[in-house]
Amino acid sequence: MDNKKLKKLIQLISKVTRIEEVKIKIGSKSSDFERWDSIVHVNLMIEIEKKYKVKIPTSLFEELNSVKKILKFLKI
Repeated sequence: MDNKKLKKLIQLISKVTRIEEVKIKIGSKSSDFERWDSIVHVNLMIEIEKKYKVKIPTSLFEELNSVKKILKFLKI
């Protein structure tokens, strides 16, 4: 996996969730952070769609609840 791509994803997650980048690791999950709630998660999915030019089916929103799962979905 490319560390630059991981860093960019973490930056995006940090921006949307307002969680410090240093606290977000590849193993981080939404349940690890109070600020990463359901509303923020939907906003994150929308931002990922915009930035990576992908369509995330709403049926997958709930499954994509960790940095690792998002990376796997994006194939980066």
